[in-house]
Amino acid sequence: MIYLSIPVSGQACLPCRQPSLSGWRNFLSGLILTLLRNTESVTVSDKQSKTKKNQSASPVIEGGMPINVGDRVIHPQHGLGKVTNLAVKQFVEGEKRPYFEISFPGSTLWIPLNHLSSGIRKLTVKSEVSRCRRLLKARATPLNEDPRMRQTELVNHLKEGTLSAHCEVVRDLASHGWPKPLTGAIATFLHTTQDVLSQEWAAVEEITREEAVIEIESLIEKGNQSHHSS
Repeated sequence: MIYLSIPVSGQACLPCRQPSLSGWRNFLSGLILTLLRNTESVTVSDKQSKTKKNQSASPVIEGGMPINVGDRVIHPQHGLGKVTNLAVKQFVEGEKRPYFEISFPGSTLWIPLNHLSSGIRKLTVKSEVSRCRRLLKARATPLNEDPRMRQTELVNHLKEGTLSAHCEVVRDLASHGWPKPLTGAIATFLHTTQDVLSQEWAAVEEITREEAVIEIESLIEKGNQSHHSS
């Protein structure tokens, strides 16, 4: 059976209260609908993906693709993964198309080659992390007060597919309502985006996730203290 999955990380995040169950459900529902509006990715378990891989047609590689087999990639929802295959799949009856197979801890994501605009991208470079250190300390952009509009705007910003955009989303969420901690769906959104950011940060800088979280928190805290006191 094919199903969509969203990993729930237990990693440390920027200070926030535990979101309520209703807020968590509302967040998941809205985020899934927004992300899938322009994406036809399919996630299967590791066991299922092995079975389907054996039934794949020969991979069809097209020239000039922005992502290639073997690349480490970042997905705005699933985090750090690796492109392991490119094969023709049939997830919709009567329709075959080439898909990238991307492996994440505990699951596999299949994304059509013509639907790579969901924010998924190759792992960034160290120079971009250096730029993001400045962004995290910069003045945050005020968020829309309407919850639905805010969520749509934030998700669309993540879809830009850059580390800079991801850092700006985390910074703006962390600054929203500072110094009071966030609650509900917006707190869950912060947890998810900050967790994905810390994964990429740690991979590029070759440090632990915990070290990445500490540095990200410190940079944002310095920025908030500086701009909110001025």
